[in-house]
Amino acid sequence: MLIYKNRDIRGVILDIDGTLIDSLSQYHEYFNRGLEEFALSPAPRELLFECLGMGIGLRDILRRVTSSKLEDSVIDKIAKWILAEFVKVDMDVPLLPGVVETLEFLKAEGARIGLATGRASGGAYEWERLEHVGLAAFIDVILTAVEVPNRKPAPDLIVACARGMAVAPADCIAVGDTVADIIAARAAGAIPIAVCTGVDGAEKLKTGVPAAVIDRLDEIMALFQKQRVR
Repeated sequence: MLIYKNRDIRGVILDIDGTLIDSLSQYHEYFNRGLEEFALSPAPRELLFECLGMGIGLRDILRRVTSSKLEDSVIDKIAKWILAEFVKVDMDVPLLPGVVETLEFLKAEGARIGLATGRASGGAYEWERLEHVGLAAFIDVILTAVEVPNRKPAPDLIVACARGMAVAPADCIAVGDTVADIIAARAAGAIPIAVCTGVDGAEKLKTGVPAAVIDRLDEIMALFQKQRVR
């Protein structure tokens, strides 16, 4: 059994991109290729990551970074181009350090593991992606933004993921790499843990008031182990 700050933890909810999988640099590359395909200027990495950190969807990000009054039909074409091209490389994006060891540890401790991603990809695609990188066997539930009414930072994904694991949100740790992840977890009643392997850095993540900030996912094991010693 996992214990964190005198609370029994039955479920662990994880974001995917920037938390488990090192996909953000490639996403930035293909995002800019999409802009260039339509004769638009590339977006700075910082601007794209700022939007991702707020939980903004692809089409709304495109509206922000182009700073123009593009027709919705053009925005849709750019978004479809980006997604169609990115999916060609998406399955081969590497895992972040310590991911497998962390999932093995959590399963050995009897925790249920759910994934709650802000992607609008759908659960079937995410199961395929996790199968491809060898993580599917660890996971009990996967939910994406299309399966709930409101995206992060709303709590919908965290609440639905906990429900899917048959665990109360208050009995869950929720780990993510954006302020939106942290706010969503806190609003759902879960314990938010910030990890610095994705969109937002430590100082930005602290603005969401996480219970802890870790540099990489496998550091979460020490948090639980320290609690157990005490």
